[in-house]
Amino acid sequence: LTRKRWITAFAPRLAHDETNMAEFFATYPDGRLIQIVRDPKGWYPSAKNHAKSGFGDKAAEHILNRWRISVESMLRNRSLYGDRVIILRFEDLVGRTEPTMRELASKLGICYDPILLEPTFNGQIMRANSSFEVAQGGVIAAPLARDKMLAEDERRLIEERCGELYQGVLADA
Repeated sequence: LTRKRWITAFAPRLAHDETNMAEFFATYPDGRLIQIVRDPKGWYPSAKNHAKSGFGDKAAEHILNRWRISVESMLRNRSLYGDRVIILRFEDLVGRTEPTMRELASKLGICYDPILLEPTFNGQIMRANSSFEVAQGGVIAAPLARDKMLAEDERRLIEERCGELYQGVLADA
């Protein structure tokens, strides 16, 4: 009988709250938190288009503030919990899947397996959780070009509101 080394879960916005993180690491002192940062220029069109988020009718400032809260939590959590917090770039997960997953497996102390190259649930290939149409399962490259959907004023606003923070988290990722 082989014991599992890690158990994974996805919990949106869990890591935004300091109390949640204190409780998480108290409960799982050997646990790891993996937070994924996405370039705000690629994230914004997806967030704006996501029906469940309710962002469609919100002002750009409101939408971008949600991105900022997420990234600020990454920096705070990394500062408080050090190497127990792993920050991955979304663009690396999608555009450089194999080297990114090999590095993650190494950080987690598990053997690399090709199944790590596919999004799965209980071994079944899953479709991306996207606000845009997804025709097939597995990793899709379309999100890497979402920034091309931006109007010039949106691009400027995103750079103004998020550029420095994004560079800061990249330095920590």
